[in-house]
Amino acid sequence: MRHLSILLFLFLGIFSYSSAQNFSGGDGTASNPWQIATPAQLDELHNYTGDAHSDKNFILVENIDLAAYLASGGAGYDQWGAQGWMPVGSWGDFFKGTFDGDGYTIKGVMFNRSNTSINGAGFFGNTEDATIKNVYLIDVDITAVNKAGMLVGYNQGTIENAHVNGIVSGGQEVGGLTGVNIGNITNCSAEGTVIGTAQSVGGLIGNNVNSNLSGSYANVDMTADINAGGLVGYNNNSDITACYAIGTINAEEQLGGIVGVLNSSTIKKSFSSIDITATGFNCGGIAGVTYGGNIINSYALGSVTTATNLDGQNVGGIVGSTNNTTNIQYCYATGTLTGYSGRTAGLAGVLRTDGTLADSYWDLLTSGQTDPVTWNDGTTSNLVGLTTAEMVGASSTVNMTALNFSTIWQTVEAANPDATADGYPILQSIDRVPQLRAQGFRTTYN
Repeated sequence: MRHLSILLFLFLGIFSYSSAQNFSGGDGTASNPWQIATPAQLDELHNYTGDAHSDKNFILVENIDLAAYLASGGAGYDQWGAQGWMPVGSWGDFFKGTFDGDGYTIKGVMFNRSNTSINGAGFFGNTEDATIKNVYLIDVDITAVNKAGMLVGYNQGTIENAHVNGIVSGGQEVGGLTGVNIGNITNCSAEGTVIGTAQSVGGLIGNNVNSNLSGSYANVDMTADINAGGLVGYNNNSDITACYAIGTINAEEQLGGIVGVLNSSTIKKSFSSIDITATGFNCGGIAGVTYGGNIINSYALGSVTTATNLDGQNVGGIVGSTNNTTNIQYCYATGTLTGYSGRTAGLAGVLRTDGTLADSYWDLLTSGQTDPVTWNDGTTSNLVGLTTAEMVGASSTVNMTALNFSTIWQTVEAANPDATADGYPILQSIDRVPQLRAQGFRTTYN
């Protein structure tokens, strides 16, 4: 027994020494995480997946460029082949540790696994109970089948302060940051191009389930089929707070500036400036279609353009079509709306039974629409169409009286040091700069 104890002690010591030699420092604990400074050390993450490594901690200590490492002749090419980077963590062998980018960048994450069906494609493939934070991925180029995102393919952990830039392409459940999210995401962003050939495609998240998303944004150009949103493609039983989306969507149907499909979820204190071009049905400035939920204190600036000859098309400045118990309140829309005349309106194309639309506004001039709703089987109150002049600057406090300008909204006036003219109201919970830029103002700071 004594000899076994000695052997076990020696084995653990050798393993610990070997692990330490694979990194630039640290011991993997929370107080002294393993330090990653090179592409080869970053690749070591593949050896720390599964339950046995759920307590492991890693931190970047240098910027890392993977281009040469993954190119022909590089050590990463020798390891993973022409397909490029292998996602860290797979289904059943999840990455479960803590990865802290500490503000450093990882450049050139590239792979093409369009011929390999893996259940999670990103820098990380599959995570469970992991924490990923302070990460910056730039010049990402990912092609996969399904469940693809630049940072994580299938996330079941926590992501904080993560920012990605590049292109991600796949079939269904494709997002700029993560393809599928069943965790919490805070203060994150995705910029670049998102392409999905099927459903559930989002600028930040493809399919968002049982989660909280806050303080995050997407600035993307998107191509998809159905269920596509500037921020989230399909949002199921999840809350979105203080988020925004900017860019374009070209797809078929069920498209929204923030979410394509809202199912038993809440969007609040958020905005969209997504220009949508569609060929099919149910498109809105914030949500394409709802199956229960709430849209509160939010606004849409983007345009929606669809064919004008499709009866039942359902186009609205806020939502294309509602189902089940949906409550929309304290919102406004300003974008140009083009669609079938009998189903296109300033706020909602169709408001079905159990739907409530109240205390909201739309721009009569920029939208080109005179009615708030075309097909109304729900409950409406205080829906007011205004001219542009009545909605901008100090006039907004006079004409949009349902909005709370004390703690939720604020005016944009030419007299403000960061504005060049009167603008539409903006939200206090989101930084002024992206909101002013979305309205076309040239800000004088930041």
